[in-house]
Amino acid sequence: MPMVCVEDRSVIDATGEGVHARNTQRLIFEEECSVHVLRLRGNISDAQLSAVRTYMRGHIGTQYSTRRQC
Repeated sequence: MPMVCVEDRSVIDATGEGVHARNTQRLIFEEECSVHVLRLRGNISDAQLSAVRTYMRGHIGTQYSTRRQC
């Protein structure tokens, strides 16, 4: 399940159930579940980072759209 870290101990993720904000201290991962943390290679300005956070927070509680197969 991909998650984006938006603040210290706070992530936003999108699942089949929708877009959610979660506290990383309350997440439980199965023992066989691998967890990987990725960081941006390049720099991002404070304004760009703020815009990404605002966009993501604006979608919390909405349904995650997926492509339907016919």
